[in-house]
Amino acid sequence: MKLVNRVSVFFLASIGGVLLLFSVVLYALASHYLQEQFDHQLTTSLQTLVAAIEVEPDDVKWEPSDHTVSLGDESDHNEVRWVVVDEAGLVVDQSPNLTTSPEDWAIIDYARKERVDGKGPPLPADWRVLQYRLFATAPKPIELRDPLERSELIVTVALSTKDLHATLNRLALALATLSPTILLLAAVGGRWVGRRALQPLEDMAQEVRQIRPAEPDRRLTVSPAGDELSELALAFNGLLDQLFSAFEREKRFAGDAAHQLRTPLTVLEGEIDVALRRSRTVAEYERTLGVLKNQVGDLKGIIESLLFLARSEGDQAGPAPTTVALETWLVEYCDKWQRHPRWPDVALKLQTGIAVETVPVFLSQVLDNVLGNAMKYSPAGSTIEVRLEKSRGEAVLSVADEGIGVSPDEVEAIFRPFYRTTLARKAGHAGTGLGLTIAARLLQTMRGRIECRSQAVGSTFVIYLPLAAETPDEPAPVRPAAPQPANVT
Repeated sequence: MKLVNRVSVFFLASIGGVLLLFSVVLYALASHYLQEQFDHQLTTSLQTLVAAIEVEPDDVKWEPSDHTVSLGDESDHNEVRWVVVDEAGLVVDQSPNLTTSPEDWAIIDYARKERVDGKGPPLPADWRVLQYRLFATAPKPIELRDPLERSELIVTVALSTKDLHATLNRLALALATLSPTILLLAAVGGRWVGRRALQPLEDMAQEVRQIRPAEPDRRLTVSPAGDELSELALAFNGLLDQLFSAFEREKRFAGDAAHQLRTPLTVLEGEIDVALRRSRTVAEYERTLGVLKNQVGDLKGIIESLLFLARSEGDQAGPAPTTVALETWLVEYCDKWQRHPRWPDVALKLQTGIAVETVPVFLSQVLDNVLGNAMKYSPAGSTIEVRLEKSRGEAVLSVADEGIGVSPDEVEAIFRPFYRTTLARKAGHAGTGLGLTIAARLLQTMRGRIECRSQAVGSTFVIYLPLAAETPDEPAPVRPAAPQPANVT
């Protein structure tokens, strides 16, 4: 079922329930009110008639000529009918609207016979009757009474319920007709409003179906209304931006990877072809095999780097971070660079007492890439400064060199896969452009980051790592550790 249909059904069910409850409550209130008005009219009429009777200890008297009793238009057939009878069942007086119709005779018979056996004849349908009996406590003998004096009088009032029932029936019919009409109008109007309200969703769905990978710049139309649908369109456009950006990165990554893999494969193929052209000496074969081994090593390194970068971030959790005393760990890490020709150019400036949460294996690979670049792209004899300090709740490890540097417009690009700066390519240094990308990805898994600061001469790579919880605010004294190299200051 479509959303507009579900909304319409819910809307109509709600409206129908409200209309049904309203109709029932309105009918109940109207019925109660009309019943009260009907009973009030009947009771008031009886009280008016009773008040017109003179009651004495020895007689009760009704004088039609001396008393004027008005109960509305007594000539109207729908008004109250009344009868006054005496103890003998004789009619003393009656309302003018009592005629000779069977219904009226039934009322008179009811008034006369009720006195005798307490069970008057059945009244016609749709009539309601009230009676009141007045009597003398010490009645006179019949021979001493005046013609108007009685020992007992019974007042009977009757009123037809036909008008009451007719009014209630008309109300019920009106409610039964009006409610479905309102519900029908609500269905038509609600569906129209629902379709208008949900039309932007259908338009968005149609636009999404038309978006193709060959149209990376195509986006959904955002309504200027600024409502929830506009927010949805903006959010979806943001998702498309991310998806197409990732798609473009993957395309560029695949193209760069193919280009990088083609170079060592071409060298391998060329060396093999040259070696197979004619018989060669053992020295020549050894030289060729050495070249092949170096190219295979390069090819293996490229493939391993590609496999690492191809994994999703969720697959790169790796070992859990541990607390490391960074100054001591750096001194031990530098031992493997002791035999490097550029090691004498490295100056260590390490602040003590800094503990970080990191993965030593990952951090070692990061520093291998950063420090190796500094040695490769700076001239021999120039200083390479490795500095460790604490700033704003983070450990800051920087590597500064005096080499070819990085132009300001390439500072962000150098962390993309296979990207190499213009100066690096012109200098002819070998490389794949994957080292800094891997370093940034490894630091991301350790909640750290890396940035490049461009300088007039050389460049500085700054690594930020989260401090361990127990790291003090002030620098701690140098702790006894492994023997430090001479170039630590």
